[in-house]
Amino acid sequence: MLLTLLWQCLPAQTQQGHVRTLGRPDKKSKALKGVTIRVKGEHNPVISDSVGSFSLMLPGLKNGDAYTLQQVQKSGYELNETSLIGQQQAFSTKVPLEIVMVSLKQLQADKQRIENNAYKVAEKNYNAKLKQLEEQISNHSISNEQFQEEQKALQEKFERYQTLIDGLADHYAHTDFELLDENEREINLCIENGDLERADSLIHRLFDPLDVLQRNMDALSKIDKQIVQAKGMIDKANEDMERVLKQQAKDAEHLYQLYTIALARYDDDKAQYYIETRAALDTTNGQWQTDAAQFFSSHLQFQKSIVYFSRAANIFRQAGREYELAFTLFGLGSQLQAASINNQQKDPAAEQALTESVSILRRLVKFNPQLYNKSLGIILTYLGEEYLNTHRYEESAAMLKEAQEILFEVSTEVPTDENVYRLCHVYKKLGDLYLAMKNYSFCKIYLNDAIIYSKMLALGNPDYEYALASVYTSYESYYSETNNDAQRKKMFLQAVNIYRRLVKTKPRYYEPFLASELVTQGMRMIASIDYSEICLGNNRNEKDIIPFFEALSYLSEGTNIYQRTITTDPTFDVQYEQALITLTYVYMPCDADSGYKYLEVLLPRWKSYYPDCSNKPTFVNPYFSDAAAQTDFYISALDYQSILCFYHNEPQKAEQYARDALCLDPSHIDIVPELANALLLQGRYAEAEKVYLEYKAELKDSFKQRFGMLEKAKLIPKKHQDEVNRIKNLLK
Repeated sequence: MLLTLLWQCLPAQTQQGHVRTLGRPDKKSKALKGVTIRVKGEHNPVISDSVGSFSLMLPGLKNGDAYTLQQVQKSGYELNETSLIGQQQAFSTKVPLEIVMVSLKQLQADKQRIENNAYKVAEKNYNAKLKQLEEQISNHSISNEQFQEEQKALQEKFERYQTLIDGLADHYAHTDFELLDENEREINLCIENGDLERADSLIHRLFDPLDVLQRNMDALSKIDKQIVQAKGMIDKANEDMERVLKQQAKDAEHLYQLYTIALARYDDDKAQYYIETRAALDTTNGQWQTDAAQFFSSHLQFQKSIVYFSRAANIFRQAGREYELAFTLFGLGSQLQAASINNQQKDPAAEQALTESVSILRRLVKFNPQLYNKSLGIILTYLGEEYLNTHRYEESAAMLKEAQEILFEVSTEVPTDENVYRLCHVYKKLGDLYLAMKNYSFCKIYLNDAIIYSKMLALGNPDYEYALASVYTSYESYYSETNNDAQRKKMFLQAVNIYRRLVKTKPRYYEPFLASELVTQGMRMIASIDYSEICLGNNRNEKDIIPFFEALSYLSEGTNIYQRTITTDPTFDVQYEQALITLTYVYMPCDADSGYKYLEVLLPRWKSYYPDCSNKPTFVNPYFSDAAAQTDFYISALDYQSILCFYHNEPQKAEQYARDALCLDPSHIDIVPELANALLLQGRYAEAEKVYLEYKAELKDSFKQRFGMLEKAKLIPKKHQDEVNRIKNLLK
């Protein structure tokens, strides 16, 4: 009792605080009442009053002691800086704690506005650069090949910029205009409104981006020397450090603004320089490392992205910032996953990172479900997809069902478009899962839920039409497996119509999805048609001929879109290759020239799958049942292409394809005549004669047949005719 009385007599330690809204260009910040604030370890929360003020009772603390916030929440709002939760704060009886929150409605509206402005500027720049290229080719200042390469590079940059727009918009939508000076406000406003030229001019008037890193290093070096020289200079050094850190923050923001502008201009080299310089300014700033990781992620430079994500994860882990660590691990896992798909080798570290991310969020949800539930639901969805893609259906079902329960609760409490989309996406994935498990009744239940939500989204916001198209695509697979061809085609046409509309507004972003739809439909139709009989002219039935040419048109259009956009997404890359295989199968008996064209694209890709002539490929396309089936097709295609090379006057290529086939299967001597003829038509007579004589006993008739074929097609130049006659005599 005495100890209790003594404790009660101690002066109460109170941390004053204030909650306000985020300051925006058209809206000043205001005090926010009704915000719940809870300190870690304390059971009783406090609530901000009508002027946004609150008081935290922290008995026993003295100025400078650390405390941690466990919860800050208000319905319809979120923290502008989520890192505030779990981050150590310094107790002070003099300096109030300032908390900034942002309205979810305002945040969504700002992000949408900034995204739209960014896209308009990028599209304008794209069209200007494309027009410049078209003028150059019309003036004959560049060749057709250069035009194609430049156009391809421009399209790739446009696509990569689109993947970063959401992150850029999020950055600027969270900018607190209350903290900016006049110049900084003007720069941010210019970028938000798409006036990049003025923003660029204002930034360069303030500082030289090439000098910032060296200046920062020199300043920090000077501080280190000051600290070493004398303890008496510590106070001065600390003051200098504070000044340098403030300047560092300004420099970092200017670099980010220049990075934004460079991206919109498709100047990837400058964008990379700015974002890496910013990351190098302070290698202990996890957010700056994460931003650099996301840049390289969008450029599909997996290894660099993994380096920066790993660095950020270490920073957040050491700082005990679990929320940021969870999302950084999610990014790291996603990149490891993409890199392993690209290398055709599964990386267990990817699943490990995703699993740890989920584990952290489960722990955080116990303390603050309102703040962390959505994040947990999103990452559970991705982990469920990982299990689905690796055919671990029970684990996938557990993850996706948990995600569905969480996201249903989140979207019910805060029904923003994004939250509804997340729920719609997990319903679609559950449909895909049960389709893979051949449980068609459950598949349809979940796809019905997905289509209800996606239609509701698309009606309210056309930007979410792609969600509806995605569900139609899953329905196509469902109707295909349940043999309902009429409904399958209906779903296909609805999805294609949506993607065609979306392509008009964002062509480089949605073209791969349109191509995927067209190719999948074409492959399904071709699989049900005996096209060899149509090619030979034996089948003149319109019921077969019309679908055959319709399927070819879908396949050709989809493949041409892939070739034009040159998408490097591993998922689309596999499907693109499947389109090439299908077209090759069709055109080999139907149209030799078209078959040759597609094999010229396909064969170099496949050669990389068979290093050192191994008959165990590093990658087997899902088109084939197993590696042996793929290898058989590859050898046949090499044989076919070797013959066609003679008709295109390319004996060097004919030789290479023949050698590649023999390297894979030395017993495949049917291709030896192509090798011998290729050597002969290159004027390498001694080498050719050696091959003819070595295989004379086994292949004499084949040699004669090939000579007859070449002579009939008039493919033997006069300069080689005498040698051909000499070889014929040797074969008698």
